[in-house]
Amino acid sequence: MKPQIHIVDDDADVRASMSGLVSNLGWVVKTFSSAFAFLRTEPHENTNLACLILDLEMPIMNGAELQATLKWQSVDFPTIVMTANPESVLSQRARAEGACAVLQKPCDMNKLVAHIHAATASLGENT
Repeated sequence: MKPQIHIVDDDADVRASMSGLVSNLGWVVKTFSSAFAFLRTEPHENTNLACLILDLEMPIMNGAELQATLKWQSVDFPTIVMTANPESVLSQRARAEGACAVLQKPCDMNKLVAHIHAATASLGENT
């Protein structure tokens, strides 16, 4: 099975746009509308997850809280965080929880692609 990129964002338009971009790069993409929807997939059992692209500011459980939950579960994979406020306390927390990048929304797609490639470089070819 091909490695996958998972996108967690509460904005349907952002999920659709990013999913299209990442799919065009040759990745298998799964999208989730919330941190809870992602957690219900039991990501610790998904050995094909290559990278998580995560919105930081979501209702109920934010991206940093999701990162902390995954860390507590000993689940570790590259995480790229997106936020409208990359210098906020929440963004600092995301970095502390291990985000490999914190990108400002709206996201520069070239930067996102570069960070996806960097985060998944150890996997070799993605297609």
